[in-house]
Amino acid sequence: MVAVERKVEQFRQKLIRINNLKKQLIDCEMSWITVIEALNLSQYEYKKLMTGDLEEREAEVMALIEKTPEYIKNRDKVLKTFQKLLLDKEITVKKFCKDNKVDVNRLYRVLRGLDAERDVKTEKTIEKALNAKIF
Repeated sequence: MVAVERKVEQFRQKLIRINNLKKQLIDCEMSWITVIEALNLSQYEYKKLMTGDLEEREAEVMALIEKTPEYIKNRDKVLKTFQKLLLDKEITVKKFCKDNKVDVNRLYRVLRGLDAERDVKTEKTIEKALNAKIF
């Protein structure tokens, strides 16, 4: 029983570490494809990195993240916060839009503030669905 609890705790720690890494990648507007190309990862190494079993390469990913300029990290905060909340809740954008009956294009326009006038109704729908203050 103790061995199972230890394995579960190790898995939980890996999951938390990888989710934090994904959130930092969201802040840097960096995709996993960019990381794979920059670090020259094989498919096997990529899978191991995604599951948290390749800790030695995580330091290299962190080095890539630290090289990102601050202005990139500071732009589109609302969109990045939204993406992080979806990551925490393990929901895709497509599923979120389908469940809340929001058009994907409208969602991105509201999150990026591209409309001439604020769409308060959509903003409230997003915040209510995520139970978080974004705007």
